[in-house]
Amino acid sequence: MNVKKLLVIPAAAAVLFAGVTGCSSGNSKGSSDEQQIRDLLNQEQSAASALDFDKMVDLTCSKYRDEQRKQVDDLIPPLSQYGTADDLSGTSDQLAAKFKEQFPNVSDDAINALANAIANYDQAAYEKAFKDLLRQTMKLKIDKVENIKVNGDNATADVTSTKSMGNEGPKTETKNIPFVKENGQWKDCSEPSSS
Repeated sequence: MNVKKLLVIPAAAAVLFAGVTGCSSGNSKGSSDEQQIRDLLNQEQSAASALDFDKMVDLTCSKYRDEQRKQVDDLIPPLSQYGTADDLSGTSDQLAAKFKEQFPNVSDDAINALANAIANYDQAAYEKAFKDLLRQTMKLKIDKVENIKVNGDNATADVTSTKSMGNEGPKTETKNIPFVKENGQWKDCSEPSSS
């Protein structure tokens, strides 16, 4: 049984959400480019919180959409990576104890659901439980959005966000995020992270 790969879940999620910064500012109406970019960031934040992978891919510019989709596809490793059904049978309590040690702030229900899904080799339950664990371990807070600069169908904005993954403390950073207007809609054109 290979529990080590499963215990690095936050690192996998960090790669996927590295470009998703979100935005919590403003409910103002209007269709200015600046407001559309703020709306896009709000949609990204909502999609990341809900783990709505299809929406996250849809909000990505065409240049990086395939890379974003691949990261989504690779986020949840197959059950076979942890062993065979015979190897995993009867390991639910052992897995739950290890997960609780690694993720003390995740609910017991989520920990037990993941451990049971792996021990029962139930792919559908495993994917659902894995996503629930990610939802409970990933936090994203947008502190501010500044310096939105629009130049035709290209734009940038300085987005300061605070992210926390798993048991890691919060990390605040400001990134200059690029955007591209495609078919009249602004898309996030941040290069997907590879680490």
